[in-house]
Amino acid sequence: ENALALLSSMDRSVLEADAISHNFAISACAKAAHWGTALVLLTFMNQAILEPSIISYNSAIKGIEWDRSLALLAGMGQDSLGTDSRSYALTMSAC
Repeated sequence: ENALALLSSMDRSVLEADAISHNFAISACAKAAHWGTALVLLTFMNQAILEPSIISYNSAIKGIEWDRSLALLAGMGQDSLGTDSRSYALTMSAC
């Protein structure tokens, strides 16, 4: 919750929330088992000018249910983004 509040306050200030700040917020949500919010932030990044990276996806994968992690992994493979060994390890640990 604190990470989301900070991210929101960045939008209202002169600071611009970038991909790195979104990655940290996604990771914080995942650690707190708020996987729905982590996925919303990832979706927002896809819809905004921000490019989600492997780090963005991996941060979301580590906190979500196994079926959703498999879907994210499959989506990463279809994008030009690709996957890495951590993507597979995080998905396997969710199963």
